[in-house]
Amino acid sequence: MEQTFQKFSVIAAAVNYMEIPEGSVSLDSAYIERPPIESYCYKTILQPGVLLRIKAPRQLGKTSLLQRILHYAMEDKHRTAYLSLQSADAELLTNLAQFLQWLCTSITDELNIEERLEDYWNKGIGSQQKCSNYFQRYLLARFTEPLTLALYQVDRLFQYSEIAQ
Repeated sequence: MEQTFQKFSVIAAAVNYMEIPEGSVSLDSAYIERPPIESYCYKTILQPGVLLRIKAPRQLGKTSLLQRILHYAMEDKHRTAYLSLQSADAELLTNLAQFLQWLCTSITDELNIEERLEDYWNKGIGSQQKCSNYFQRYLLARFTEPLTLALYQVDRLFQYSEIAQ
């Protein structure tokens, strides 16, 4: 019985010193890789025009994985921008034109460059085309290095029919 108690005490002591993650695990913390997931994501994110979707139940390391993917892209000389759609006000999510303006402005801010929405938001075309023009003619044209964009909490958009279409 005493041996079992000693083993339990050792385990309990180890648990007390372990980092219990809340949210994402920092890059310098112990992180348990899940091959081949990470290697697939690292290889894929370096390809032009790729879309990676990370989907898993809560508390399974999606945010930590996303941070590591962005870090990997930065190490390969990519410009990176991270945008949480959780930060979009609810009223933005009921109007496509306002949402797309917010998206362009937020990503511009994340890239730490001057916002020039007025130059590209022509009145004669639809908001989706305006957003595409802003990305293609301004954001993407501004850099010689690849751009890796991480959108977090995209599922939030699905509850707003005007945006989700």
